[in-house]
Amino acid sequence: MKKILYSIAMITLAMACKKTDNKDAIKGYWTGTGLPSGTTVADFLGFLYDGNGNVRAYSSNSDTNAAVKANGTYSIGTDSVRTSIISGSAITQYSASLNSASTQMTGTFRRTTINYHGTYTVTKQ
Repeated sequence: MKKILYSIAMITLAMACKKTDNKDAIKGYWTGTGLPSGTTVADFLGFLYDGNGNVRAYSSNSDTNAAVKANGTYSIGTDSVRTSIISGSAITQYSASLNSASTQMTGTFRRTTINYHGTYTVTKQ
C-alpha cells in the first residue's frame, strides 16, 4: 500500500513540475508571421512573454522600436498557449499549440470587434 501511495505522489509531483516547465519555457521573445484569412501576404508578429502572465506584442515590423506595440495577458495549458492583446478598443485573441520542445507555437487568431482572423506561427528566439 505504501508503494502505491508513493507512486501516486511521485506522478502528481511530476505532473506539477511539467506545468512549471511550460511556464518557464514560454518566457522570452517569440517571432514569426500572422496570415489573415483571405490574404497571401504574411505580416511580422512578435511576442515578449514575461513568465508571469503578461505579454507585449509587436506587429508590422521586426524592429521592435518601429513596430506597432500592444500589451496583453496569456495563459498556458498542458500543450497550448492562449494570448489576448488589447490595442485601443480592439482585443485580438491568439490560441496556439505548443510543440513538444516548447520552441514553436502554431495556431489561430481573431479580433473580437471586427471580422478579422487567420493563422500564425511563432518560434522562440
